[in-house]
Amino acid sequence: MESLGEQHGISWVSYERICFPFDLGGLNLRNLEELQMAFSFKFWWIFRFQESLWSRYMMWKYCKKKVPLLVQKKSGESKIWRRMLEVKEEVDDCIHWKMNEDNVVTPLWKLSDYENFSTREAWNMIRKDKLPMYSKIWNSITPSKCSFLGWRALNNFLSVDDVMIKKEMYLVSKCQHCREEETIDHVMLRCKNAWNTWTHFFGIFYLNICRSMSLKQIVNTWFNSIEERMHIKTIIPVLICWSIWESRNQAKHKNYFKSFTYIIKRVENFVTALDNAKLFTYWKNDLRLDGVFKVTINIKEGLSRYLYWEKLELGSVKLNVDGESKASTGRSGGGGLLKIVTVRHYEDSTMYMVFTWLCMQSSELLLMGLKVSCEKKTLQPRIETDSKLLHDMITTNTTPWHLQALVQNVRRMLQACRASFSKVYCEQNMATDYLTNLALERDKNGTFNSSNLPLSLKAHIDLESKGIGYVRW
Repeated sequence: MESLGEQHGISWVSYERICFPFDLGGLNLRNLEELQMAFSFKFWWIFRFQESLWSRYMMWKYCKKKVPLLVQKKSGESKIWRRMLEVKEEVDDCIHWKMNEDNVVTPLWKLSDYENFSTREAWNMIRKDKLPMYSKIWNSITPSKCSFLGWRALNNFLSVDDVMIKKEMYLVSKCQHCREEETIDHVMLRCKNAWNTWTHFFGIFYLNICRSMSLKQIVNTWFNSIEERMHIKTIIPVLICWSIWESRNQAKHKNYFKSFTYIIKRVENFVTALDNAKLFTYWKNDLRLDGVFKVTINIKEGLSRYLYWEKLELGSVKLNVDGESKASTGRSGGGGLLKIVTVRHYEDSTMYMVFTWLCMQSSELLLMGLKVSCEKKTLQPRIETDSKLLHDMITTNTTPWHLQALVQNVRRMLQACRASFSKVYCEQNMATDYLTNLALERDKNGTFNSSNLPLSLKAHIDLESKGIGYVRW
């Protein structure tokens, strides 16, 4: 951006390119044109579906007896109305119509899970897809100055020699350490000092690095290997870029030449300083790093619990359901286990496996199990799941609009069967967890009964029948 005043500085990036959230590669600024368009969406929604004095006035003035979607722009109309007409087709594409039992039609906002119009969702629809690499640069732990430099490095906005030459500043390009041509990829990655620094930290986290990779590819590979809540690993790439750039500037402007061991030490000291500031709160998968970075890890001792299946009484029925979605493969699966006790063993044990979206599969399995239970004329079955999401959808009013019809059927079946529905720990739902993994491995639907159960599933059922459980830490 250009500096203020009569003299202009170097224009590194246009204003439009930074008007994106952090996870889209911008600086979390909002483009006013996009924001105005999102509010035009809101105006049209209020005009169409909310009863107010303003909406009645706009209908009377501009539509008369015409259908609003068929009204065309005319000269002399207000700017707000013309803006609304420009987005009417886009808004209409985001509307889903729902008819209830009384044949009353209700509009639903498809971009939101809970029916109501959301300006945020409308604004996000206008934007492009997220870039995970940028979203991890900006976080609550890394200092903003470091995140900003990392953002500039990934977007080629640093004042290295080849960039300055493109800005019509003619000079001899050379790296301060190895006398090669100075580019961002060279300074941050290919220079001997930078390369030794990256390989050192890649080795600590057991990651592979290739000489032919660019800086963006290196950082993207690093961030893709991060599991949830790994604070130290998340901040390391940005701190490496900051320390390398600091070393480069000291060599160029102060004639202080530092080795890669100095850069590594700077990164480690930075991590220690952040730890002293009490910024690290999650230590999952980072526990072995306390000795490497000299940080203090305080782990709260948790209480262990012994969980077991309660033995079913004669004539009782229990249905367990579970579902899972694997981000690595993009596949989803689920399993359900219906157990009916008539004598002293399981007479019938039925399992269903389906492949749908995560929320849908669990609720579908639940509905299928309830139907089988009703077909066998059983009353008061016990329904158990370890999915908090499914339990909340059934027992509360927080149901996404596209699942409401299915959830309503489940609620009617639960009421008809007089069933009890509860959430349990995953250790108490191990049989259906096994079935879910089996569904994902086989990649097809399957049904089993008491005569052809897999051996591992039989083992889980035997543990249940004997009241032997698991320890939850």
